[in-house]
Amino acid sequence: MQVIVRRADLGEQQPNVLAFFPDSTDIRSTQSYGDGITIMTVPDNAVLPAPPGLPGGHVLAANWRSFPNVVVNAEANRRVQISFPDYMQRNANQDQTKSITSHGADTSQWPQDALDRKASADAGWNFVNAVREVSDAMIGGMPLDPTDDAHWPIQIPPVYIPPQ
Repeated sequence: MQVIVRRADLGEQQPNVLAFFPDSTDIRSTQSYGDGITIMTVPDNAVLPAPPGLPGGHVLAANWRSFPNVVVNAEANRRVQISFPDYMQRNANQDQTKSITSHGADTSQWPQDALDRKASADAGWNFVNAVREVSDAMIGGMPLDPTDDAHWPIQIPPVYIPPQ
């Protein structure tokens, strides 16, 4: 489940949930919720009705941090999909296979356009590996705000490999 929360509330035991949506929902903007907002993915059972006396309709369960694999892996996937989405990864694999089949495994024999596409794909794969490395480490000790850019590799521009 995707939740919208205030970053400043993440230090609370049960942060207020401003809104929540199924994982499949494409949340394009959080502007209507104000500044200092983030979107996280948590297990469905981590969103609870707010206890009496607390403002807001819903809160995160006190144990939401007990699921770092869900929270961190979803954030890692979100970041990868921005720069090197699954379909582009498939295009990159298909393009490299085609280049090897057409020109051989020795990249010094490849034409420049194939080398350029390989360089773009390599940048994407390097980013994926960097995100995985960070996410693996973060699962062992999730920071207060696992969506903070400061914890993650710098986002690369979207990789484009044309379909073959």
